[in-house]
Amino acid sequence: MSDFISVRHSANFNTANVKRDLNIYGDNFSTFEEDIRMLSDVKIKRSEATKFLMELMAGTSDINRVTTRKANQIAEVFKLYDGGGMGSGFASAKNTPWGLVNAVTEYVDHHAQSHSANNRLRDAWFGRGDKLKTDAMKSALKIANAA
Repeated sequence: MSDFISVRHSANFNTANVKRDLNIYGDNFSTFEEDIRMLSDVKIKRSEATKFLMELMAGTSDINRVTTRKANQIAEVFKLYDGGGMGSGFASAKNTPWGLVNAVTEYVDHHAQSHSANNRLRDAWFGRGDKLKTDAMKSALKIANAA
């Protein structure tokens, strides 16, 4: 792998060749693909999905300790997971940890309440939403690795 490449001004610029030469995304994307396959191969019960979302979003699996606001958010994400979300009916997402990750991602990126679209985007990329999506992936991988 090279730390730099050289492309002549007179040459045709080929993005795929540059990525290959710099090894951009190669290892990271391969790992991500492996993680997706693993998350898609594990089947979970509705009760496990509910517990996952409660612990992820409210920090507890005790329904008595969840605020009404958090309970409503969890219910909204569960609806996305349970057939209401984009791609939630695909075999890779239905009743899988990958489906949970996708539901959380869709909620953060498209449904979470915010003062503006710009605030939601900033939060999804750099703020609490980004952290929630990252934590969802980590927690889903723990479930898949334990299966």
